[in-house]
Amino acid sequence: MLIVYDILVRLSNIFLMMGALFVPKWKTMLAGRRETLAKVKDFKEQNTSSPIWFHCASLGEFEQGRTLIEAIKERDSNQRIVLSFFSPSGYEIQKNYKHADLIFYLSSDTVVNQRDLVNILQPKAFYLIKYEFWWALLSALQSKSIPIYIVSGVFRSTDYFFKLFLMPFKTILKGCTHFFVQDSLSAKILTEQDIFNVTIAGDTRIDRVITRDNESNTPYELATILAEKKVIIYGSVWSHDMKVVIPCVEHFKDWVHVIVPHDVSEQSIAAVNNALGNRSSRYSQGLNRESNIIIIDTIGLLSGLYRYAKVAYIGGGFGSGIHNTLEPAAYKIPVFFGPKHAKFNEAVEMVHRKVAFSILTGQDMIMHVDKFNSDPSIYLEIQKKLDIYLSESKGATSTIINTINALKKN
Repeated sequence: MLIVYDILVRLSNIFLMMGALFVPKWKTMLAGRRETLAKVKDFKEQNTSSPIWFHCASLGEFEQGRTLIEAIKERDSNQRIVLSFFSPSGYEIQKNYKHADLIFYLSSDTVVNQRDLVNILQPKAFYLIKYEFWWALLSALQSKSIPIYIVSGVFRSTDYFFKLFLMPFKTILKGCTHFFVQDSLSAKILTEQDIFNVTIAGDTRIDRVITRDNESNTPYELATILAEKKVIIYGSVWSHDMKVVIPCVEHFKDWVHVIVPHDVSEQSIAAVNNALGNRSSRYSQGLNRESNIIIIDTIGLLSGLYRYAKVAYIGGGFGSGIHNTLEPAAYKIPVFFGPKHAKFNEAVEMVHRKVAFSILTGQDMIMHVDKFNSDPSIYLEIQKKLDIYLSESKGATSTIINTINALKKN
């Protein structure tokens, strides 16, 4: 099966190279991959000890792995950490992350590429965050008896590697040392597949957002403006989310509306501004206090902005799926998003606890926010419930570290 898989990966590389002519993100990724082997060799020449290797698909997965990286470093500052990414969305933002000793793009998942990486790095352990499975890499690690830990995993009965005709992938999966899953359903699915080395640890992102609650990266001028008004933050907004944004902007005229597009390209920003009747103020071009609509056209500010919001809307729920709902939840504010959220455990749980709201229209959101305004006790109750939810859900990081330490002793 790995031979067929290897051929398919090589064919996909040809597609990527062709697509890179038109997709800048792919071009960036391929350029980064070409530097990987040299970077890894150079690192190993300077560091003879075995590192711990974390792999994250993108930025969201990095936030899930980050608490573990920092906990390991806190316990042993001499322990070398290497961090790989698949996507430029993760690598380009975190390429200078101070707690990792080496950061690189993960090479294409061919047998030769991954064998070479494993042979050079010789990691003492490998942490795969959430669910991006690189089968050639996992196989190479297992051939060297290197422990593999799946962190914040989510599994579904429909996952392709559980199909009978793809049994070799399931065999590789079963070879992983331990699975730390987010929920009981994932644990049940794994045990039904005869995988029993499972711990329900929860989501490490909750530990991260609780920590972030004490951080602030909002520029002073922007923070001053937001501190003076009622604020709605619209995070990671796509074009299809504007059908929620626009009615809210029109209805809450005395509020400040901060819109953070998922795509901060000039074309995307122009489209958002045009949809708003060219009334907005762009952050990068100097804030206009006469406008109550601010477009954040740079990356890295969103998580800190939620501290100034009374409510938050999270984009993506009318497309491929919602973005991070835990970041605003950390500030104890009600969260709104579109209907496509079923694959996100934290969103489902927050809706169940009635601290987040799945909506179909802008009017749905307006109705809820008007209720908060007319009856502050409703808002306070949501804040209390969010506090309880976060308190009950934290601790995944310590659970994982304690379990791994216990496994090492056995």
